[in-house]
Amino acid sequence: NPAINVQEGNYKPGFLEAFQAVKSDLLKAEKPVVEKPALEKTGSEKAQVKKRHFPWLGVILGLAVAGGLIYYFLIMKTTLQVETTPSGAKVYLDGSDTAKVTPCQLEPSIGSHVIKVSLEGYADVEREFVVKNGKNSLTIPLDLGTYEVSAPATNTNVQREAPCLISWESSAMAATAVSPSSVQPHRGTAATVQPHKGTDATVQPHKGTDATVQPLAVTSIDLELYQNESKVADIAKGVVNSGTYTWNVPATTAEGYNFKVHITCPAASESHAFGQSFNLLGFKEDFTDNVADFWLPDSTTTWSTAGGYYSGSNTTDRANASIYDFFYLATSYTVESRMRWSEFNGSNSNAPIFIMLGTSKSFTSNSGFVLGYTKDGTVSVYQLDNFNFIIPPSGPPTTMYSASSTVVNTGINNWNTIKVVRVGSNYAFYINDTMVYAFVNTIYNPYYVLVGFVGSGMKTTCDFDYVYMTVNP
Repeated sequence: NPAINVQEGNYKPGFLEAFQAVKSDLLKAEKPVVEKPALEKTGSEKAQVKKRHFPWLGVILGLAVAGGLIYYFLIMKTTLQVETTPSGAKVYLDGSDTAKVTPCQLEPSIGSHVIKVSLEGYADVEREFVVKNGKNSLTIPLDLGTYEVSAPATNTNVQREAPCLISWESSAMAATAVSPSSVQPHRGTAATVQPHKGTDATVQPHKGTDATVQPLAVTSIDLELYQNESKVADIAKGVVNSGTYTWNVPATTAEGYNFKVHITCPAASESHAFGQSFNLLGFKEDFTDNVADFWLPDSTTTWSTAGGYYSGSNTTDRANASIYDFFYLATSYTVESRMRWSEFNGSNSNAPIFIMLGTSKSFTSNSGFVLGYTKDGTVSVYQLDNFNFIIPPSGPPTTMYSASSTVVNTGINNWNTIKVVRVGSNYAFYINDTMVYAFVNTIYNPYYVLVGFVGSGMKTTCDFDYVYMTVNP
């Protein structure tokens, strides 16, 4: 139909030239053809076959060519137009750099793909998009997810079983409630999309399959714990977007380095941010759950938890110990424990209840320093060299300090709080907040925390109300 006005902007370069060429051929005027008999005879000459003309054959061939071009350029050719606000972002398709920046056109295969855009000064955005046959378009806003998570701060040491403040810039958490790839309105119609939990959103799509999504305030978020770029656990879900949240670090959270808080909005994947790297070092073990998390006893028959205490009980006179299962690289820390004798029926008056700073997790060959007190109030500091807790050595360990102290609450069922503060090779020993002994020692660099007691030769029981370990800045 020559009257049809072809809009050049709707077609790819190259198509119109081919189309116009075919069109011109089809519209050329056909010369009239005079039909003659197919067979003519002259005298005795044999009949001759005359050629026939088929003007409609050219029309069919032209239409076939035109149809092929239309199929290639408009149907078979699948494209994805990627745009960002602002533009200029690098585009990655399924993890590979396309070497293009927005706005740009890709030619992916039909099906699900992961599109990632990256622009300096903005958070990277990654989105899964289903490419359909024909033209596809995707618009991604980049002004989302760039807010700051201010706490925990860089290199902060967070303790297990202790409160940890998480804070973020809640006012900057503008987010899309529905990703454009999930909106599929009918051509020429408007769509109102029901908002996800935690946001309010009304989406006004363009004609076709794309949509413009208005950024709106996020009312609730999720908090996740990451370590070394991998998710470890959920901290909390559906938290009010107030800017602060107090996280009581569970007792079951393993200690370590390079943790991060990840804040997300379930209704808008673009609205997210990682906090700064911090450490989970130290603990506040109060045994109120009657579980001794991460403690390794020398014997399961000797150690138990009940009534909110970690207790050791034995009828021999050997040393008994339980080791906390973490290797502390830091050389500045504080260990504190509240303890008591609850049974002591033997005659070994030199038997101490103690904290030990050891160089290994071994019960048969451990070195370090023991700091404790006896039932009658004697404060003792020992240096252990490859000490065997299972088979008592023939001789006593090296005594660094031993003296009676009035700061000790003597006798049975009387609590005492002992604390050891290490700063490099300097050690200070406190009982009930009074320093009773300090020393310098460079022979050993202890990495492990132990608690224990020495039996009296008959029934001996001790209780540990809590053990705190704090790695100092």
